Amino acid sequence: MKLYRRVSKQHYFKRGFYEYEQITVPIPKEFHKLVKPFLGRELDILVKLLPPAQEGLEIILKPKKASGPPRNPFYT
Repeated sequence: MKLYRRVSKQHYFKRGFYEYEQITVPIPKEFHKLVKPFLGRELDILVKLLPPAQEGLEIILKPKKASGPPRNPFYT
């Protein structure tokens, strides 16, 4: 699996542009059933560097706690 980097530019009537970078992590097909309940939800993210013995990166995603009444998905 690879991490992918994409740089996007938004041009504003030839007067300037806004540039931003996105880093994406593709989810292998075998994990799609586990990930689907989280699609379209706001998530908290925690990223940890693992110690040199394990040498890696750990990304933890958790659904954010709702701060108000539930929203109707048809009016978003």
